[in-house]
Amino acid sequence: MSGNQTTIAVERYLMELGEASTAEPLVRALLNRAVSRLQQLCASMLYRRYPRLTRPPMNLVADELLSAVVERLLKALREARATSARHFFALACQHIRWELNDMARRLDEQPPLAELTVDMAVA
Repeated sequence: MSGNQTTIAVERYLMELGEASTAEPLVRALLNRAVSRLQQLCASMLYRRYPRLTRPPMNLVADELLSAVVERLLKALREARATSARHFFALACQHIRWELNDMARRLDEQPPLAELTVDMAVA
């Protein structure tokens, strides 16, 4: 499925969201339809801008990030309504950045790992 068709489908879901009284099923359908593009955005941002999160001790992969971002978007789209596909993906990118920043902050707050020295190995 091409990116252009995803954009068109997202636009349709957003129009339906503006008219619907119950948004939850539409939001889930929207996210289900956009998941491949969201996965690409997560992978791109993770590996290009936050590569240290992909190494130990975090070992973060794009699918784990995607899960956290989808959860954030489910909550965000209950109150905020995107008006276009561009606005929706901008909102998604903002939540990806927030999630990556939260994970980086947690990593920075962890105490450093102790190095194994020869004295420790002999004991």
